[in-house]
Amino acid sequence: MNIAPWNLSRATLSQADGLPSNPLPPGRTDDKSSAWETARGNDSTVGSCIPDFVRRHRYRALVPDKRHHRGPHPDDACLFTPATLPLLQSAVSDLSWLLTREYASVSALKLVGDRYSLRERQRIAVGRSACSDQARERRQRSQAELGDAAGRTLFIDGYNVLTTVEAALAAGVILFARDGTYRDMASMHGTWRKVQETLPAAELIGNLLAELRIASAVWHLDRPVSNSGRLKTTLEQTAAVHGWPWEIRIVPDPDRILRDTDQLVATADSGILDECGRWVNLARLTLDRKISNAKIVDLSDRVG
Repeated sequence: MNIAPWNLSRATLSQADGLPSNPLPPGRTDDKSSAWETARGNDSTVGSCIPDFVRRHRYRALVPDKRHHRGPHPDDACLFTPATLPLLQSAVSDLSWLLTREYASVSALKLVGDRYSLRERQRIAVGRSACSDQARERRQRSQAELGDAAGRTLFIDGYNVLTTVEAALAAGVILFARDGTYRDMASMHGTWRKVQETLPAAELIGNLLAELRIASAVWHLDRPVSNSGRLKTTLEQTAAVHGWPWEIRIVPDPDRILRDTDQLVATADSGILDECGRWVNLARLTLDRKISNAKIVDLSDRVG
């Protein structure tokens, strides 16, 4: 089964912010049949996934959120497999090529997603993993070395870092993104819920920070997110038990603070990384050093 070529009308291109009719990187062909056959023809589980609209109605509208883990989505077992990986990597490569040339991110992702017939969560994964060459170079230049954290105060993007470690502990999909960060597939929708992995995740992060010999850690939590007060209490109690020098702040806009601070920042948020000063890859460091069985999906585009 071949994916249809990029047969887009002028009207369609206009709706997609003027993208050219064949905006592929030089040397790339329109024929993705081999990758598609690998992903669809050789993996019978792909076709068994429940359609996205059914999943949304079944799990969002009919069933209240009673999850006790930050684990994988029911469809992840067939959406992120060795068979689908080449397709997703090619999609990340193409989307990054478009972003490098300053195409609008939303329309570019739709174009690439339609091109590869990606499912909703696969599109999310590709969007979270891709970035322009300029963004990748900027983020790599501003990334601090491990030794730079010793004796420093570290400003932590609380939900961003904690949720990724929680997801890894619960065997959720962790994306190895093009800029070298690890990102999870979780979404809080304005509400944070304590899960069984919350305390273990906080302790793993704390142990790593102690090993890095930081002077203090200042966690920043979003005030608009429900239950931030409960998480603040959990983190304060964890720090007190271990004697860790932590301060927990609930603020209206952590992103602005982390973008503007002169302190070392811990985050994988792309919007912050594009504007902050020095930063450390804390979530990835925690997973690499503390969670050997994390489910890492490599979309880093190292092969393309």
